[in-house]
Amino acid sequence: MRNDAHDSRASCELVQPQQSSYPAAAIPAWAPTDDFGHIVPLGWNHGFQPAPNVLIGALNRTGVLPGPFQATNLFIRGQPYTAQLGAGIREATPNNPLGANINLIPGIKDG
Repeated sequence: MRNDAHDSRASCELVQPQQSSYPAAAIPAWAPTDDFGHIVPLGWNHGFQPAPNVLIGALNRTGVLPGPFQATNLFIRGQPYTAQLGAGIREATPNNPLGANINLIPGIKDG
């Protein structure tokens, strides 16, 4: 009669599963390190648009929030963008407490 509770081999074979918040297929191998695609909503459509507040918060936390005389270059799901401070302010939110109005200008992807 075998008792697995006392079998030392059974306890040594416990393997922790690999956890990832994003499936490997969702993050291209060539994605730049400054790619903020994981921040924007799933239904993201590329093009000129105001930056979502959650992206503004991420840019601020990583120290690359654009200022009055300094644009920021970034990628969103492999597509290049320039983030520029726009005129006016928005309603303040937890991710955008100063109400920064940031516009995203798409660039041309090489290759």
